[in-house]
Amino acid sequence: MNHDFEGVERVGGVGEWRHRSNGLTALVCPTPVAPVVGFGVVYRVGSRHEVSGHTGATHILEHLMFKGTDRYNRDRGCEIARELHRVGAMFNASTWLDRTNYYEVLPPEHLALAVDIESDRMRGALVRDADLESERTVVLNELDAGENEPFDLLMKSSFAHAYLEHPYHHPTIGWRSDVEGMKGDVLRGFYDTFYHPDNATVIVVGDIDEPTALAEVERGFGAIPRATLPFPQVSAREGAQRGERRFKVHRAGELACLALTWHIPRGLDADLPALSVLTQILGDGVTSRLYQRLVETNLCLGVHAYAMELHDPGVFQVFATVAPGGDCEKVEAAIRAEVAALAAQPPSTSEMARALVQTRTDLAFHRESPGQIMSGLTEAVAMGDWRRFVSELELVEAVTAADLSRVATTYLSERNLTVGWFIPDNPDGPPGAVRAPIDPAPRPCFLRRPFAERVQTTELPGGARLAVLDNPHAPTVTVAGTLRAGPALALDGRFSVPGITAAMLDRGTESHDRMQLASELEDHGLQLSIRASAAMPAVISFSAQGLVEELPRLVALLMEVLRRPTFPADELEKLREQVLGGLVREREETHASAYAALTRALYPEGYALRRRPVAEREREVAQLTAADLAAFHASAYSPVGMVVAVVGQVDEMSATSLLEEAMQGWVGGQSIELLAPHLGDEPPPGEERVQIDDRPNLDVFLGHRGELCRGAQDFAAAMIANSCLGQSTLTSRLGLAVRDDAGLTYGIYSRFFGTLQMPGPWATALGVAAANLDQAVELSRSVITRYTNEGPTADELADERTALAGSYNVGLATNGGVARELVTTLAAGEEISRLDTYPADLLSVDRDQVMAAIARYLHPERLVVTAAGDFRGDH
Repeated sequence: MNHDFEGVERVGGVGEWRHRSNGLTALVCPTPVAPVVGFGVVYRVGSRHEVSGHTGATHILEHLMFKGTDRYNRDRGCEIARELHRVGAMFNASTWLDRTNYYEVLPPEHLALAVDIESDRMRGALVRDADLESERTVVLNELDAGENEPFDLLMKSSFAHAYLEHPYHHPTIGWRSDVEGMKGDVLRGFYDTFYHPDNATVIVVGDIDEPTALAEVERGFGAIPRATLPFPQVSAREGAQRGERRFKVHRAGELACLALTWHIPRGLDADLPALSVLTQILGDGVTSRLYQRLVETNLCLGVHAYAMELHDPGVFQVFATVAPGGDCEKVEAAIRAEVAALAAQPPSTSEMARALVQTRTDLAFHRESPGQIMSGLTEAVAMGDWRRFVSELELVEAVTAADLSRVATTYLSERNLTVGWFIPDNPDGPPGAVRAPIDPAPRPCFLRRPFAERVQTTELPGGARLAVLDNPHAPTVTVAGTLRAGPALALDGRFSVPGITAAMLDRGTESHDRMQLASELEDHGLQLSIRASAAMPAVISFSAQGLVEELPRLVALLMEVLRRPTFPADELEKLREQVLGGLVREREETHASAYAALTRALYPEGYALRRRPVAEREREVAQLTAADLAAFHASAYSPVGMVVAVVGQVDEMSATSLLEEAMQGWVGGQSIELLAPHLGDEPPPGEERVQIDDRPNLDVFLGHRGELCRGAQDFAAAMIANSCLGQSTLTSRLGLAVRDDAGLTYGIYSRFFGTLQMPGPWATALGVAAANLDQAVELSRSVITRYTNEGPTADELADERTALAGSYNVGLATNGGVARELVTTLAAGEEISRLDTYPADLLSVDRDQVMAAIARYLHPERLVVTAAGDFRGDH
């Protein structure tokens, strides 16, 4: 296969190639794990290349790059988003401080489409003034959504105060006045300056051989000339900080937050691996120092540490969310004390070992799929050297305890510190045509053995079902499952009990107290999660993952916490404070508040899907006892109805043997039939507004009761029916009308909110400025009504069939993705063969089936509208 690339270097399975004529860099990494390929283009331009008055240009330009190119545009009936969506691609773009990237993850036979789109986008983008005007409102809506979040406000303000000279001072999304005044000629100048092959790196990862990948890139990009002018370089350098800086952000809210920010070197500096390990010891996991000092003592609801690895000198940050009634000053003092202790005394041997194991495991799990590998390479390219991605583990493993003390002393000093507090203003009370024929033909691809031939199923002691899939291409393993002990099993109506019970399982067992269990997990790089979800009220879900050699320990600990929790009283008090703090935070969250209001309008009291008012849940949580939790565990936790999947580098006999041994003799619990009280009549259409001060971006839902359950004969037709209407913000009927044409929202989508064993609502969700609320609701309602009357066009139907079939396969690119689908399939009473047949089922759905599904499941005349945020619109 012909191409004009010359090899530069090969490290760790990644080959670097340079185009002889136009200077384009290509990174190719064949990974034959799943029938998926990732394709991305990284441009070495980010918000650090902007100047005052034009901030946000990189980000707005990224938005406009989806609005059309010479070949792919709406006028020709082939928008970028729709062409990618119709083949099932996962695609997007992002702007960051040092780079802009565009990417697709899709079936390998459609790689040519991604190449054609990205090569045309490189020099053929339209960048029209009319598109800028409609997209400006969308970006302002995105900006407002960020203003809703204390974390985002602190992040933006922290950078603005820590950086006085360097353009990292500016937020990536831009300052509001610059966004409002952005001109098309500025964006076209930015595009013509930076979007050239010699300022870009193409990344191809996945189920493809290197010659084929390079030939495809050559076909798309080879004829594009290099830039005629040199690329502007960032000359600004941040001077040394010579004293502590402080700021406070006052805004309506319930919970205080704070951020501590220190300057550190650029991402490729030799000290960055040590600073990365330092974040693990300070703020990653239950055993970390800040978690123990702040969260375990109920001073904070959460704490995290980050080392920003950037092209130019970055920052080290600690963020903390203060518990209700807590004190920012006290929390800040505790963080500073822990940082000082690290500088004075190196971490213990066990701390270092734990941090290195966690890092090794994290890296393994973030390199399972083509999309993850592509993302890691993207950030390394942005830093200045793609090889950093390959060498990261080796660099981290070379870090010593002395290195950590040295970097803490060198960089985390008081004179190098910027401190920010988010101060809530009301902390003491609640807020109230035919497509143009330009698509490249699909390429042949290798079809693997069906899942039904590769997945082994068996019955475990007590009636649980097990599915095992051996994936020999990744050194990791995921164990996932469901157990029938969700909120719907709270037969006394105390729906908080199942969630609190699940959250208490890892806080003490017959063999381990909380710290012993946390140490056992974190010392071996294992992760374990058990939770009850409002979207799946019949079950709790659990997952555990680690390196494959840790499977025996992983299974033993998972079954221990499921079978033999002790519900220690002191741990319950700690958890109670955290849950109550989370409920306080929920009062100020617009999305959660609007959705809760929707469920209260749709479902009667005593129904598991109804989200009760925060005050009612607070009272219930305050009164729960350890005996309540133990009683629920005894009545509901049982192998009966349990489903488990093990996916990774394992064999079926070993995995089965481990689980059989761990579950032997488990006879607790009883078979409780799912009881769903009679719903009564459908509520009449109506509207409810939840006022939350100082939240300029409203979250809005238009919905009604749902009737769709996984396993239904018309499930595929129903999913296509919804997909045509609102699955994708960028390509659906709703997205094109409300986002693209009207520019009223950054995001809009429709969903069946829960389909496993108990159907949740069907609803459309969007974010919108208060001034645009009525217009957005009426436009959304009219689009839904017209769609249910007319149904999808032939093109929409064809596109969504292939889109859902392709995206289903893309979702199986990781062990976790396969495990989750296996569990859901078995929990819904379906056969393993569904993983093979569901894409074909989607492709075979016809228009009559979709129209029947629309008539059965979508009812615009029943829509209830709920919205949450600040309706004053004076921000």
